[in-house]
Amino acid sequence: MPISSTGSSQAAAAAESELERWELLIDGAWSITEREVVVYFDPAPDLERRARAWKYELPAFGLSDLAVLGAALAQAEADAWYHDEGHIATRALEDRRFLLGDRLLHWAVPWLAEQGTDSALEAMATLLMLGEEHRPSPLLSGIEGIFAPGEDSYGPVGRRPLDSIWCGAWIPKGADPLQHLAVARERWNHFVAAYPGSARLWNDLAARAGQAPT
Repeated sequence: MPISSTGSSQAAAAAESELERWELLIDGAWSITEREVVVYFDPAPDLERRARAWKYELPAFGLSDLAVLGAALAQAEADAWYHDEGHIATRALEDRRFLLGDRLLHWAVPWLAEQGTDSALEAMATLLMLGEEHRPSPLLSGIEGIFAPGEDSYGPVGRRPLDSIWCGAWIPKGADPLQHLAVARERWNHFVAAYPGSARLWNDLAARAGQAPT
């Protein structure tokens, strides 16, 4: 059933409101990349594919660069609703959800949590809020068929190197890793309850932070 004109206007307004949150991340000029935090995975080919689908070329792969893509998708959704192009609007909405769940939340939130500045905490809160709106990674009652045996949302559970978020936290150079992991585990357990839209990620990080690094 086609969405009503009133519904289209409301959906467009919601997308424009979300655009403002993406702009907060752009303004932070965060150049940190997923590869720097995860270390053992290069997201470039996937990000290029996602951007190319919208005839856009990412200048770089930092957090704020990805926020530019998120903002562009929010604007694309709003414009599509205004032009009664629901199929394009829905696609733009879905692509933002996948961008959040696949290429942003899992590494950017842990990195921002360790920065200790007001701007970083604001950016982290913005990402978590977007996660609640899109719910890209809820904690489902069962995970059979979601991940391969022996894996979680971050990959093989047996791989927990200290120089990667795979250990359960982003650990600054020179920091006490065990102390950071203990603090991070408490944080992630809190996030599981506080942010159900992305709870699967924090549940998996809490489990990794509670095990000995490899």
